[in-house]
Amino acid sequence: DLNRNDAHASGITGTMTTNVVGAGIRPQSRIDKESLGISDKQAGDIQKQIEKVWKRWIFYADAGERMDFYEIQQLIDRQILENGEAIIIPRMLKDRNRPYSFALQVVESDRLDSPPGKRNDKSVRSGVKIGHNGEPLAYYIQKTHPGDYRYSKSWERDFVDIPAKDRFGRKNIFHLYHV
Repeated sequence: DLNRNDAHASGITGTMTTNVVGAGIRPQSRIDKESLGISDKQAGDIQKQIEKVWKRWIFYADAGERMDFYEIQQLIDRQILENGEAIIIPRMLKDRNRPYSFALQVVESDRLDSPPGKRNDKSVRSGVKIGHNGEPLAYYIQKTHPGDYRYSKSWERDFVDIPAKDRFGRKNIFHLYHV
């Protein structure tokens, strides 16, 4: 509430985000030419191609088409400061207007919650289904923000159950928080 309604609080959060994120993560491609058995020139050409792809992708990083990759980094840091956590869903979008299908969907952490039918389930904590070793097995994400009652047809909240990993073992959700 302070970040939205108090200029000082918002300024402090903005300053902290600027100091933490700065210019943002900027990868530098360095491939192992020896293990690939290629020349210095071939390695240099591949590295330039990789960095060229990156520079083009950053403008298409947001699944919602509102932010570039560096703005996503700032939003994520703000979310962690404000809410204590941030949620990112890696997506593969099928849109012929996008040069790359991979994108990131930032989800408001207020949407992560336990569905009404799972509130008494000991393996579900704050919207995360937990395994025997404490590992996340699934995430329950509300389809709409909890405050969007005026846009829903009923007071009942609909959830999407997202497995923590896909069939290849890759993460379906990046849930960032201080453990």
